[in-house]
Amino acid sequence: MQFKASIQLLMKNNGRLTAQSIGVNRASTFAGFCHEHDSSTFAPIDQPITTLTDEQIFLLAYRAICRELSTKTAASAERVLRTARQLDKGKDKAAQRVIQDLNTYREMGLEAGLRDLRGQKTEYDQVLLHKSYERMSYYIVTLDHAPPIVCTVGFPPEVDFHGTRLQKLDLTTRHLDTMTCSIIKVGGGAAIVFAWLSEKNGACSGLINSLEKIKVHQLPSSIVRLVFEHGENVFFSLTWWNGLDGTAKTTIERHANSITDKAEDCLKPDASVQVLWSVVGKKKVIRSVG
Repeated sequence: MQFKASIQLLMKNNGRLTAQSIGVNRASTFAGFCHEHDSSTFAPIDQPITTLTDEQIFLLAYRAICRELSTKTAASAERVLRTARQLDKGKDKAAQRVIQDLNTYREMGLEAGLRDLRGQKTEYDQVLLHKSYERMSYYIVTLDHAPPIVCTVGFPPEVDFHGTRLQKLDLTTRHLDTMTCSIIKVGGGAAIVFAWLSEKNGACSGLINSLEKIKVHQLPSSIVRLVFEHGENVFFSLTWWNGLDGTAKTTIERHANSITDKAEDCLKPDASVQVLWSVVGKKKVIRSVG
């Protein structure tokens, strides 16, 4: 399952994302690299992972950054924007207002996101070329089982888990810190990997520091709120989704439809979605801030 952002589905659902089924082999794929370079570059994370290395942590982040750049570049094509602006045809005034606001925020976010992602991709390319993987900062939460959710997302943290504003996306001339989050299978369990290469505003380390203050049993629920709030490259099992009650589904859908200008309380504890994953370890390494 995925909250898929296709033009056809947005038109059908008045501009809102809804949970849709997707084939396993189609999930989390993008045509950003040719087969040869995709295979050779990402081989260390496309094979079974037993213990995460600095190289694998880098490659997880690099893949997320490359995917974000690829999808945002495609989404910013004029023909795509023109089609999106026509989604309100035939709708009532309330629906038209929602769709127009969605497009305005979406285009603003695309412009700012592309500017920063291009610069960050250049930084990541240099690390890849020089194999200087030790430059990465990261925070890893390990689980003793494979969770029903996987993801590879890149995003600029806006608020932390306690409602503190970290940075604002409407400052279109200012650099935005970007971090990545990947949920992957490692050995007999799984790892939730937050990673970033550099930061100027302290937003990445600020988000992680606030996450560290959350009680261990509340970590999974907090992380699930974050990945749906900030990422579209998130996939989850049909069994897990069908096992949620209506309130939990509505809450997750609200997070998935959040675009920009995040509310200060969007990541705060919310009892409507309880995720009971077994956390067996945490590790934080912050190597640079600039």
